[in-house]
Amino acid sequence: MLNTILLCMDYAGASEQYNDILAKINIPFCVVFAVEVVIKLIGFGFTFYFSMASNIFDFIVTIASIITLFPMASASINLTAVRILRVARLLRLIKASKTLQD
Repeated sequence: MLNTILLCMDYAGASEQYNDILAKINIPFCVVFAVEVVIKLIGFGFTFYFSMASNIFDFIVTIASIITLFPMASASINLTAVRILRVARLLRLIKASKTLQD
């Protein structure tokens, strides 16, 4: 949820300093997501990990998020689309948690 709040703090016309601060705060979230992917890959194994659609989605979002950390690469990627995917990741987790409660 903190990641989603951070993503929502971006706005048109924000100062460069403000955007730099948001970018630096974003790094730990990318690290956490990357660590999660690595742990799941080790735990499930390559084949089983990629047999689940939710893991494939998380993998794509994580890789896209990591790529946006590099200024050269992020210039050619639509950052808004990556942010939307990251918010969608949270919504998918909320949906999964409701299914577990039923």
